[in-house]
Amino acid sequence: MNASQATREIYWNIDHRWLMYLLLVPTTAIAGWGLSRRFRLLRFGPPAPCLVPPLLRFRLLLQHAVCPGRTLRERFAGVSHLLIYSAFLILTAATTVVMFDSDFQTGIMRGAFYLWFQSLIVDLSGGL
Repeated sequence: MNASQATREIYWNIDHRWLMYLLLVPTTAIAGWGLSRRFRLLRFGPPAPCLVPPLLRFRLLLQHAVCPGRTLRERFAGVSHLLIYSAFLILTAATTVVMFDSDFQTGIMRGAFYLWFQSLIVDLSGGL
């Protein structure tokens, strides 16, 4: 097989793809209902005084979400967390690539990109 023709069949043996999108509606509704209940519960108490400026709060959010320094202080927990975190980021990117290839017929999942990213890097990160 020629490397430029390498690809993976998407939706193998699944005939009713529309059902996946139909089931997305009640799933999103249930998630929205749960979030609204949580926000109502959080708003029940008195407001907490906010002494940190919004720009600094946003920077701290990014700092703790993207590179959690406290978790990395403990060797085993930090390495385990880093492996899981990076694997989820890579698997999310791979799912986005599959969505673009399938829904928008971009042809991204063909050839060398498929072999290196979708087949090698994604499979290795899934094992992490």
